[in-house]
Amino acid sequence: MCLCPWTHERGKRFVAMPNLTYIALHGLWLSALALWLGGLAFAVFVAAPVTFETLPTRAEAGHLVGRMLRRFERFALPCLGLLAATGGAKFALFENPTPPILLRYALLFAAALAALISSLWLSPTLAELRARLDPIDAVPEEDPARRRFRTLHGLSMALSLLQLLLGAGVLFLS
Repeated sequence: MCLCPWTHERGKRFVAMPNLTYIALHGLWLSALALWLGGLAFAVFVAAPVTFETLPTRAEAGHLVGRMLRRFERFALPCLGLLAATGGAKFALFENPTPPILLRYALLFAAALAALISSLWLSPTLAELRARLDPIDAVPEEDPARRRFRTLHGLSMALSLLQLLLGAGVLFLS
C-alpha cells in the first residue's frame, strides 16, 4: 500500500487506496500461521519438556502431554484449514505463480499433510497403545508393544519438528 501521493498524468495528485480484500486475507493468513506455528513451537519446546521434568512419573507426564497435544490438534487443524482457504484466495486473486510463492504453498501442503497424518493416524494409535501399556513405567523395555510405542513416539516427534521447519519456511516466504 502506497500512502505517498503521486502525480496523475493530468497533474492531479491523489493517494492510492489500499486493497482491503488483500489486507483482510493476508491478515487472516498471518494470524492463522502465527497461531499454528507458535502453538506448535510452545507445545514442542515448552509444554512437553516442562511436563516431563515436573511430574513424578513418565506415565503421568505422557498422559498430560497426550491430552494437551490432542487439544492442540483440535486448534491446529482449523488454523491449517484457514491457511489453505486464505492462501487459495490470495493465490487466485492477487498472486502470480512465481517460484517462491509456489514453494510457499508446497511447504504448506507438506506441513498440513504431516499434521493430518499425526492427527488422524499417529495420535489415536499412540493413545490406544498408551492405554494398553498403562502404566508404561511398569512395562519392560523389551515388550513389543512398548517398542512399537517408542517407535511411533519418535515418528510423532519427527513429524512435529518437520511441521515446525516447514512452517518456518512458509513464514519466511510470507
